[in-house]
Amino acid sequence: MYPLYEYDITAGSECQLEELVGKLKPKKEWAAKAAPWLAKHVSATQLGYYSHCGDYLTMLADETLSKRKIETAFFCKQRLCPGCAWRASLKSAAAVSAIAQQLAAEKYTMLFVTLTVPNVPACGLRDACLKLNADFARLMRRKAYAVWKHNIRKMEITYNAQRDDFHPHLHVVVFVRPGYFGRTGGYISQAKLLDDWRLATGNDAITQVDVRRCKNRETGSNAILEVAKYSAKASDYTASERVYDVMYDTLYHLRTMTYSGRCKALKGDYDAGRLDHLLPSDNIQYVYRLVYRYFAEQGYIQTDVRDYTAPPPPGFHELVGGWDFNAVDFAEVT
Repeated sequence: MYPLYEYDITAGSECQLEELVGKLKPKKEWAAKAAPWLAKHVSATQLGYYSHCGDYLTMLADETLSKRKIETAFFCKQRLCPGCAWRASLKSAAAVSAIAQQLAAEKYTMLFVTLTVPNVPACGLRDACLKLNADFARLMRRKAYAVWKHNIRKMEITYNAQRDDFHPHLHVVVFVRPGYFGRTGGYISQAKLLDDWRLATGNDAITQVDVRRCKNRETGSNAILEVAKYSAKASDYTASERVYDVMYDTLYHLRTMTYSGRCKALKGDYDAGRLDHLLPSDNIQYVYRLVYRYFAEQGYIQTDVRDYTAPPPPGFHELVGGWDFNAVDFAEVT
């Protein structure tokens, strides 16, 4: 069975504040740079949400203040918001990790696949991305690739400033049945994958694809991070207003992450909380609620601290005479 892939999103982390200061602050700076460029694409209200994304958050802390977790935070959810993209990638990693663990328990083996196409100019980027998704679907319709039907794929776009062009490509984690590497298991070599990918794309100029087995924690974790990371890096799309506009127009309503086969069903289970037992448990007793605000010069500053009592569990009101009270209010007054 694969080892536990831990991506702590909201609970139990000692270093979440340091992560916010160390990782979200530069992302806030990138966001501020891009705000004038986003203005032409969204409403004034959406721009306001973007400009103040992550400005306010609360964290729960234990008695020693050494362990903290995010309780409440307000994010704008714009696709080209650096902070939101980072948070979304962490959440995706947690989902993929849980799915990988469940399939490992069912004796599936995980592969990591990268499919590339040649770089394209700005004017052809969206069409290239749409074609890339269609080409992958065409590849998967080939009879030999039925053994790859359980997969999660993510599209990534990088920008080459020296050449002033863009590189769309796919990262895919594939889960195969026991015996896949045997004589009759349907094993697909890298050479075969390259030939079939050329046929699927109609492009003989493609020279690189990659497929490898994830045998240990390091390769498995790296594969999960690759398939869960951003569709585009903030350092790329904030290179200039023109690059930002190209990335925004390309990614608008573009599907960049897809779950197929058993992975799709397990994603539904994950969203419904049926895979929670595969996530890191949080047994910490939190006693303080800390309030943080973001300031452009100083970063995150703690502005308030209050005592915190956890709300009662669901159904608790039935044990106290059926009172109809709000759990948050109950937590505040106790």
